[in-house]
Amino acid sequence: MIRKGLFFFGLAFLFAQAPDLVVLVETSQLTCGTPISLARNALRRLCSAKQGSIKVGTFSRMQGGARTVRWLTTPVMPLENTSECLSLFRDIKPLCDSVYLVDPLYAVEEAIKESEGAPILLFASGQRRSQGPSLSDIRNLAEKKGVKLYVVGIGWLSNSPDAIEFLKKLS
Repeated sequence: MIRKGLFFFGLAFLFAQAPDLVVLVETSQLTCGTPISLARNALRRLCSAKQGSIKVGTFSRMQGGARTVRWLTTPVMPLENTSECLSLFRDIKPLCDSVYLVDPLYAVEEAIKESEGAPILLFASGQRRSQGPSLSDIRNLAEKKGVKLYVVGIGWLSNSPDAIEFLKKLS
């Protein structure tokens, strides 16, 4: 009985661990090819940190009310194991044939709720193609939860004035 209790306590502790950083990567048509490769290479540097923990997710589009983020690390992954960390970033696969319908605010909203106050690093194209939460909704939620947002523009259209303006306002 005591062993079972300790086992479940250990599981609860494992799942309750808060990440030090949450990383979100857009894997849509807009980031296919070189942009996603550059994001992967930048993220590989995290693996050399040797301390801390991360939670990594990818997103592309909202499909019929399904969850937006596909979490690659559940539970939170410590950065101590370099080979496991490096393999994680190889698992970020672009969806080159996905529909050109992306709204990063859904993904950011989900990440804020899952982050437990950890900062969020977002790699996104800055393109919005659906109606979702507003920028002010996301900024208010982040402020309420004590989450800082850092944004890196990637993708074939991330240099457009609209995308740059959107990403600046988001961060």
